[in-house]
Amino acid sequence: MRFFRFFKKAKALNGPVNTKPKQEIIRVPIGSRVPRNTDIDQLIDNTLENSIRRIKKFEEALK
Repeated sequence: MRFFRFFKKAKALNGPVNTKPKQEIIRVPIGSRVPRNTDIDQLIDNTLENSIRRIKKFEEALK
């Protein structure tokens, strides 16, 4: 699983990118000018879609 953390640009310059064996944490600085990477965009879209599916399943389980 991959988790995305969004944070301000100052932290992006100072903080290292943390990688764990089972989870890869990708840090995306807000407001930074980075070239569009379609792979990362697709990764973010897939992650968001999966979390939306999980939320819908959870909501239906509560009904």
